[in-house]
Amino acid sequence: MLDEESAVHKLVGPILMKVELDEAKANVNKRLEFIESEIKKLDNFIADKQSLQTELGDEVRQPI
Repeated sequence: MLDEESAVHKLVGPILMKVELDEAKANVNKRLEFIESEIKKLDNFIADKQSLQTELGDEVRQPI
């Protein structure tokens, strides 16, 4: 959404440092990829635990 001439700054400690727009976009894209991969990992973990819960629930409900 920014123009190529827009100033982009990065907070480093107590100061703002000017960074290139392309570098800032690449950094944001990397962070988004990381967040998406973590979400997928957690979704898979939850799905595994839910299937285990279903299996254990079925096992408990079966007559002895």
